[in-house]
Amino acid sequence: MLILMVSIHVKRESLDAFRQATIENATNSRKEPGVARFDVIEQTGDPTRFLLYEVYRDAAA
Repeated sequence: MLILMVSIHVKRESLDAFRQATIENATNSRKEPGVARFDVIEQTGDPTRFLLYEVYRDAAA
């Protein structure tokens, strides 16, 4: 199992575009056979901070 975590700070004027693109990316990534999960987490106190959490079944994925 391999886990990739990415912390992102988004400019306020780009929030809607970022959310839309990231949700589409996560939805498509979850369909890949080697991906166990892909979570998009938005920080409660700061809507410009996100964590992307992707879990791969193995290094080949």
